[in-house]
Amino acid sequence: MKNLLLTIPVFIIVTAGLVAQPVLKKCDSGKYGYVDMDDNVVIPCNYDEATYFNKTGFAVVAKGNKMAMIDVKGDVISEWYDWLDKRMTDEFPGYMPVKNDNKYNILDSKGNALSQVWTDSIYFNDWYLDDFGLTPAINGGKWNMISREGKYLFSEWYDSIYEYEMLFEEGKMLVENNGKYNIVDSKGKIMKVWFEKFDADFDDLEWHLIDYTIPVMVEGKWRLLTAAGKLLKGSYDDIIHNFDYFMVKTGDEWIFLGSNGELLKNMTIEDIFVFYHGLDYARTDGKWGYINNEGKYFIEPQYEDAGTFREGIARVKKNGKWGFIKPSGDVHIEFKYEYAGWRFSEGLLEVRLDNRYGYIDKDGNVIIDFQYEYARPFSKGLAPVKINNLYGYIDANGKVLIDFQYEDAYSYGDNGFAKVENTEGKKGLINTKGDLLSGKWYDLIWEFDDKGYAKTSVNDKIKWLDMDGEVYDEYPD
Repeated sequence: MKNLLLTIPVFIIVTAGLVAQPVLKKCDSGKYGYVDMDDNVVIPCNYDEATYFNKTGFAVVAKGNKMAMIDVKGDVISEWYDWLDKRMTDEFPGYMPVKNDNKYNILDSKGNALSQVWTDSIYFNDWYLDDFGLTPAINGGKWNMISREGKYLFSEWYDSIYEYEMLFEEGKMLVENNGKYNIVDSKGKIMKVWFEKFDADFDDLEWHLIDYTIPVMVEGKWRLLTAAGKLLKGSYDDIIHNFDYFMVKTGDEWIFLGSNGELLKNMTIEDIFVFYHGLDYARTDGKWGYINNEGKYFIEPQYEDAGTFREGIARVKKNGKWGFIKPSGDVHIEFKYEYAGWRFSEGLLEVRLDNRYGYIDKDGNVIIDFQYEYARPFSKGLAPVKINNLYGYIDANGKVLIDFQYEDAYSYGDNGFAKVENTEGKKGLINTKGDLLSGKWYDLIWEFDDKGYAKTSVNDKIKWLDMDGEVYDEYPD
């Protein structure tokens, strides 16, 4: 019964004749071989390493520093190679990355190399192979796509191929070469025009390319690229958009265009800023006002400077002083401040009056008196403020929680750390209690990256720091 329980999990039927696959066994010699259901050796114990047979009927074995694929009869069905990714036998049973003489390829389930060309690297992705019949390959620092038949999709190798799943599903790929971009279809056909850049965040570019007309720069001018991959006529010096319509500038003139490039409205303004909830600030004759989605001013140009409407109010500057207005144009907070921060943070905004900084709420009430030489936004319940040329941190009641001791100090990031500089010019990161991360100061220190590591430098030596204060000589894998 014990033997039966051990063999059931790896008992796989592979043919219509109900032939059981051999079962992996480590023999007394320390070598690996395969046995049948009765524990009889059917493939001799000749191998230093071996894997279970997968559902396509092959296993990976190793002798010395060479590896190969065998079938259920024990016959070697591939060449002997320097390396086979044996992990792939279960996860991706149809394909096998292989390395020989520092070059890479992919083997199929019969042990055949997909391509006659061996490359510097294979960016193996079974999802690409199964769904699209393609997977990326790298050679000489250039990228291409290799098919299940071992053919390269592109006649040219590119600097980069971007992995956009939804874009792949639409039969498109974004490629980069010599700092320019293009769209390639699943047959390798490329657009005639290369783009210098896109007016879209790369994190969102995938669905923008699928669903919207987006601005692209071609030879220093902005043009419109539709979701169907058509480059519309017309080129522009500047462009601002919300993906439903566009404001484009040629010379000194701005016009409105629809998503298909059709003319919507002429405008006579000098400058305009990004859409935000349909309220945009624009400038005419050197004064700022606010326009709506039809390009009409609903607050006439009258301000020396202006900001975006946020939570129903916008900061504007008039007669040298900052205040806040409502979308109706009515004054919400009177014009009296020499400076006003660009947005409220945790309900408070740093402002300057009579050359001293304090904090007000969204109704204009003074919450923390004007007493600081400088102040920065609140974050994590704390704000860096400056007195007697030194920075410390206060809470929303104005209570000092971290003493004034820093030459410079910044607001806390989402990770709960703030960058500070001591009086000797050294940099570090502190938590919300004021504890210095790792207990060390550095010549230079950067913010934490997406993986939670901060780059540091001492005497031109680069090290890496994690959020627990551990220091690494090399960037952790």
